[in-house]
Amino acid sequence: MALIQCPECGKEVSDKALDCPSCGYVFKKKNSRKSKVKLVFIFVLALFIVLGIGYGITIRKKNLENVKGNQKEEFRKCEEKMELIRLAQVGDVVTFGNYAGDLEWVVAFDDNRHLLLLTKETIAYMKYVSSEAEFTWENSDIRKWLNEDLYNEAFSEEEKKYVESVLVNNGDEKKTGDRLFILSEGEGAGIFPNEKIRQLVFDGGETIWLRSSSEEMNGKYYGDCLMEYGTSYSYGKAEVGCKNGIHAALWINATDK
Repeated sequence: MALIQCPECGKEVSDKALDCPSCGYVFKKKNSRKSKVKLVFIFVLALFIVLGIGYGITIRKKNLENVKGNQKEEFRKCEEKMELIRLAQVGDVVTFGNYAGDLEWVVAFDDNRHLLLLTKETIAYMKYVSSEAEFTWENSDIRKWLNEDLYNEAFSEEEKKYVESVLVNNGDEKKTGDRLFILSEGEGAGIFPNEKIRQLVFDGGETIWLRSSSEEMNGKYYGDCLMEYGTSYSYGKAEVGCKNGIHAALWINATDK
């Protein structure tokens, strides 16, 4: 501890003292500069916090506005497509969704409230299941790919609102709830005699998977398929390990909302 002289009375006092014990003279605190610096630092820090909060609110507001803007644009595009779809007739080609470009669909059936759409192009070539084994439509790789990968990739949230979830036959008594599926042999038999639809869907010789359960023959498993050659076609069986064409189908709600 050091001694200093009081400027008022001249007595020696501790340099730690806040005031002179003899005359009461109040010394200026040595840490007053530090206190001021500390106060300035606190003020600047508080200012940055306030500005940061304000900036964050502004950015969040702009992001929300952008999201709302994107939603409005998505809604507008979807409604434009739906207006054209509502006017379509069996055999017409419409666009709905996007998968490596606008997805084109052939209107295959109309029940006055819903339209059955079938992809105009073969959208994939797949095995029915990854390994040659017994299967049902329910546990097939095709069903999983259609209802998970393709459904989520190809359609916007607005478009998904119009895609109906329907019960489809599983090749036995059991039915599955699907939004995307492939036609069964019976459904194909009711649609493909329409030459216009057939010619739109088939553009050359190919084999297309149909919805079915497996059938075992001579130790190998087969699934239903449609074989097309020009204007002629026939139903048959193909080994499940073969990569055949996929034409997705869906029911779309074509009523005014």
